Amino acid sequence: MQLYRVSPISQNSRLFGLVFGVLLLVVLAFWQSNFLLRNLLSEPVAISPRGYFFKEPISVSLSSPINGDIRYTLDGSSPGSDSLIYREPVEINKTVVLQTTITDQNGQVLTKPQRQDFFIGTEHTLPIISINLPPASLWDPEIGIYIEGNNNNHRQSGDKWERPAMMRWYEPDQKIGFEHTIGLRLHGNAMRGMAQKSFRIYIQDENGREEKLTYPIFGEEGNRQHSSLILRNGGGDAQNAFMRDRLAAELVEQSDSTLDAQAARPVVLYLNGEYWGLYYVRERFDETYFEEKYRVDPEALAVVDIPLDNGVNRGRAVGDTKQMEGEAALYNRLLSDIRACTHCASYSHVNSLSDINNLLDYLLFEFFFANIDWPYNNTKAWRYRTEIAAPVESQMVPELDGRWRWLLFDLDVSMGGSNDSTERMIKSANGNPFTNFEDHEFPFRNLFFNRTFQKQWTERLAELTQTTLSGDNMTATVDRLAEEIRPEMPRQVERWGGVKASESADLASQAGMDQESAAGQNGQSELVDQEALSHLGSYSAPVPSVASVEEWERRVELLKDYLRARPAAFTQHSQDFFTQANTVTQ
Repeated sequence: MQLYRVSPISQNSRLFGLVFGVLLLVVLAFWQSNFLLRNLLSEPVAISPRGYFFKEPISVSLSSPINGDIRYTLDGSSPGSDSLIYREPVEINKTVVLQTTITDQNGQVLTKPQRQDFFIGTEHTLPIISINLPPASLWDPEIGIYIEGNNNNHRQSGDKWERPAMMRWYEPDQKIGFEHTIGLRLHGNAMRGMAQKSFRIYIQDENGREEKLTYPIFGEEGNRQHSSLILRNGGGDAQNAFMRDRLAAELVEQSDSTLDAQAARPVVLYLNGEYWGLYYVRERFDETYFEEKYRVDPEALAVVDIPLDNGVNRGRAVGDTKQMEGEAALYNRLLSDIRACTHCASYSHVNSLSDINNLLDYLLFEFFFANIDWPYNNTKAWRYRTEIAAPVESQMVPELDGRWRWLLFDLDVSMGGSNDSTERMIKSANGNPFTNFEDHEFPFRNLFFNRTFQKQWTERLAELTQTTLSGDNMTATVDRLAEEIRPEMPRQVERWGGVKASESADLASQAGMDQESAAGQNGQSELVDQEALSHLGSYSAPVPSVASVEEWERRVELLKDYLRARPAAFTQHSQDFFTQANTVTQ
């Protein structure tokens, strides 16, 4: 049989032809659609210099190897076919979010938006959160969540009033911590009437599906996973010390209580590049919170809410699902058992249904802080449904024993609140919380007539007033929290000081929504120079922010006046009430 040897030249020719053919196909693909470049390049548009913190205004150049027009925006909106076309360096002289994309000759968008923050002349000692979303999502009369609009928009809630956005976190050293897509809603009830509103953040993927963020927002010892967060303004304390709610949570944390309180960290918010003021990023009591802290199976978690109600159902829990309606009924049965008679509330019975140490701490802190927006509002309780959960979980984690426990939150109208003089603040500190028991429907009222409960209360109070709730410790904690936010107060006051309420009809026009008209014909530096981003100059609210730094400092000192006077007065009121209650039962 004759054998034929293939020459090396023939092999090389075939290989060359194959390589040439592949390269030709690649070139044709680039030429026809930029497909590979569009999909392989992580950043199709080169931005130089990259977004960061700059002391002075800068010029930013954009370039790309992809055939097409580079489009960009600076107002938070996603770039598209109607956005500005890049022709010359963009002059940036104020903090903005630069977003870029590429469109073909027909205006079709070829690449996903790229986003970079440019902070100009900005220095902060706190973490920075930058959120950007289309301006219409905030200011449009039909869909804008921040304004009254056509549908009382800012009072709406639920999925329908959630808007997709992008969030970036910068640590105080200006290094970026994370970037994530989110769903953004307004948060709170009365706070929605304020000029500086609170937000709720849902961690999501690009398609709006729930995700979990893993990042030590609250330090290495705090929960690291989050599926939702709260960006909270000062609430009812915005016009005062701007810290009461966080202070209460800090003191509970110091006390080694089993009570759950929301971790908090002060941050600075930029909304579409505009300084939006001082906020507290807070944990939210969602399923991820309990999973992370207690390793709870979400299917076995029950959380009941006691909504604002001054009618016959005040103080009673409600459930938002059929399953939670059953849990609410269990909680309400506990209340009914305690309300059954004044002097026969069974300590052991209550302890079998609830963690009575947890309940005692909950009542003690609420009473001590004199929270006036409670108990017929801002009350939540939770339990692990051991009847459907694996027993081993309850054995490993004491909190998973099936009993009710309470969640502490929203104490910004407490600790003397808006009393504007030392005399009035001390009078408030001397206030007697047990006068609440004139209301026989007051939740857990009758427990205070039980001598075992009285003894435990007295011992716990004595322990706390010598440690966590001592005047020295509380005022030192106030000083520490004040020192943390003090550098930010001048800008907070400049932005929101004394601003009150009126749903201004011109909010949307002030928001710089019409980018083309704001930018001028060539769409360059005029856009960045425009002053139309002061949305809320004529906005008024039920609770204005503190009007000056000097007033804030004065309010901090008034808060300390309250805390110095409270321990002795509260202890005396407790002793007097128990003495009187026991005299009646003799």
